[in-house]
Amino acid sequence: MINNAFQRYSGRLNVDHEISKRLKIGINLGLSKSTTNRVAADNAFTNPLQLVAMAPITPTHDLDGNLYNTPTTTYYNGLLEVDEVERGTESFRNLGNVFLDYEIIPHLKFRSEFGIDIQNQRMNYWASPLSEAGTGINGYAQSEWFKAVNYNTNNYFTYSNLFADKHAFDATLGMSYQDYEDEYIWVEGQDFPARQLRRLASAGEITDGETKGNRYNYLSYFARANYKFDDKYLLSVSGRVDASSKFGVDNRYGFFPAVSAGWILSEEEFWKDNGTVNFFKLRGSWGLTGNADGFGNFAHLGLYEGTKYNNGSVLVTTQLANPKLKWEKSDQIDIGLDFGLFNSRLTGELDYYVRKTKDLIYNVPVPGTSGFSTQTVNLGSMENRGVELVLNSINVSKENFKWTSSFNIAYNRNKITKLDGATDKIPGNDGRFMNSLIVGESIGIFYGPEFAGVDPDNGDALFYKEDRGTTNDMGEAGNFIVGDPNPDVIAGFNNTFTYKNFDLSFLFQGVFGNQIINGAGAFMSSSSDWFDNQTIDQLGRWQQQGDRTDIPQLRFYYGNSASASSRHVEDGDYVRLKNITLGYKLPASTLTRLRLSSARLFVSGVNLLTFTKYSGWDPEVNSDFRETNRNQGADFYSAPQIKTWTVGLNIGF
Repeated sequence: MINNAFQRYSGRLNVDHEISKRLKIGINLGLSKSTTNRVAADNAFTNPLQLVAMAPITPTHDLDGNLYNTPTTTYYNGLLEVDEVERGTESFRNLGNVFLDYEIIPHLKFRSEFGIDIQNQRMNYWASPLSEAGTGINGYAQSEWFKAVNYNTNNYFTYSNLFADKHAFDATLGMSYQDYEDEYIWVEGQDFPARQLRRLASAGEITDGETKGNRYNYLSYFARANYKFDDKYLLSVSGRVDASSKFGVDNRYGFFPAVSAGWILSEEEFWKDNGTVNFFKLRGSWGLTGNADGFGNFAHLGLYEGTKYNNGSVLVTTQLANPKLKWEKSDQIDIGLDFGLFNSRLTGELDYYVRKTKDLIYNVPVPGTSGFSTQTVNLGSMENRGVELVLNSINVSKENFKWTSSFNIAYNRNKITKLDGATDKIPGNDGRFMNSLIVGESIGIFYGPEFAGVDPDNGDALFYKEDRGTTNDMGEAGNFIVGDPNPDVIAGFNNTFTYKNFDLSFLFQGVFGNQIINGAGAFMSSSSDWFDNQTIDQLGRWQQQGDRTDIPQLRFYYGNSASASSRHVEDGDYVRLKNITLGYKLPASTLTRLRLSSARLFVSGVNLLTFTKYSGWDPEVNSDFRETNRNQGADFYSAPQIKTWTVGLNIGF
């Protein structure tokens, strides 16, 4: 992707010191600096990927060889961003942690940890008078500065002991605290006397600016106890009390208990003669967890900001308060087994789980008479049921050659079980996408008009009505469930081969049973409704009476099936070669001559092959401008996963 680059320098220091047999201290310190030259965000017309939307008859340069940028072009000529725009970001990050371990008495220890994460980032943006942002104002510049400080502390006691050689017991009791605070400042200006002067100090006019900050904190108290009898029977209980500043005063605390038990049958006398299944363990657990992320830090508060009105300074409300906002809670039951076969040449895990989540945190529409469009509330409940299987095998194990494999597969069924009691359906058709909330269906289900093909008599796009008749008027079309962005099955298959000093590993991943809505299809596969360059399948459009096709007649700026419908919902299944690595370890004789303890050369690749029927660039992406959790499986000119080759050398002294 042109104009997109990243560079990072980092270092890390870990130091442990035993002051005495009972006292140990340590420090871990990490420092990094990164420099990024960025392009515009996904979906912005100044992003290089948006050049695909330009009509193919649009020239890139004028007759004098200058970049072509006149109103006659379809969109802004993104090639101007290469020479006429700078987006440079420099970040510094400091990660530090200190700890103390002290043995109070035999079997009883105390550990105290304090960590801090400091991030400083600045960004300078400059756009020349020839660019989209700088045209008409003689150049534009913006400067941003961001600082974040995140610190946390953990302090806990642990007790561990073995009684009568059969009763193993350990317990933990402690607390933790986290505090996060950030500050963001930006200033913009315009009217630059020369293109060589690109910082705000040279701007003829400072036009806008803003400062804002965020803060949140967590406080937790926790306890856990584990008991094992005779290496066969296992029991664990735990409890947490978590408090978050993100909730109303009366709802900040939540209690989250858990319990689990296990039975290693293969340790029983009646099992020990089993020559096929050498290890077998049954286990089960139940736990309650809470979520306090993904909805902002002040969603429970009524917010205000200052502005100008009638030449005076006034306060205006910007957010509707909800002091009743509380923890989103999930309780989960898990039943599983672990096994080992043929002297553990084949091992695995099988799990069945049911997770029920209530008090979902979500932004819901509110009546316009309130003066607001949405409010963050606890809304309804959701359920996930699934099965997970992991298999690990030693296929070949010889002196010079070894081959191991690992396979995992997971099936999950997601279902909304309750909304707010007043409705069982919240449609989400915004003209491009159809992610909706419907009781009894998966979160983000695609719900909207269903495409019924093309009228062979006149080339009209047809849609199903509620009675399953057809119409060429989308306003008369019914709404149906036309896809699900949530996959039924996720799988992975990893293999590792070693031959003498060589090693080779590769990982395939697969996702099956989900659909993707190609939101960009409303522009680039839209029967020429818009100016955008069209995909090649549009060449198969209806042209004359009697034609049988699924591509409606091309009608420039007419809207012959350009809005969101099942026409742009596609199969999202894929299998991808996610990673492959080939390595070579230098032999011992060479290491001795070089005075090294170890050395390994390797080459690896990421995202090298993808097998899919999806017509877009990448089935593994989701548009970045739609951040709520129901807006899944959407593609709108989204940048695909990067393909990476890495060549490296690991050296040990």
